[in-house]
Amino acid sequence: MILGLADGAAEWVETVGIDSARRTPRVEHVPARLVASALEQPIGAIANSVEEMMSDIPPNLAEDVVRGKIRLAGGGALLPGLASRIEAATGLPALVVDDPLRCVVRGAAELLDRGDGLAGPRAV
Repeated sequence: MILGLADGAAEWVETVGIDSARRTPRVEHVPARLVASALEQPIGAIANSVEEMMSDIPPNLAEDVVRGKIRLAGGGALLPGLASRIEAATGLPALVVDDPLRCVVRGAAELLDRGDGLAGPRAV
């Protein structure tokens, strides 16, 4: 499995950035294998961390995870192949949530709107 690429279908990955020597925008085509190789160590660390966390999960939460799947959020969740890599490491289904870049902010805003105990214990 080649991570970060559509199952190894792409030979080149287009990157866009700033040419530091000229200080101008630049588009470059990088070999896909180089990108996959660069991503292997951090993605392996993520998969190992998830696997370790799953071995330490309390029994009352384990059922929620197994039935609800491992849900990936944030920019890293958009990396093609990450969900399948985590599935392979844990043996549990993983999926990318809808709108992974904004889901945490939307959830936090909802909690703030509802006031779900974020202020701490209330005096009676």
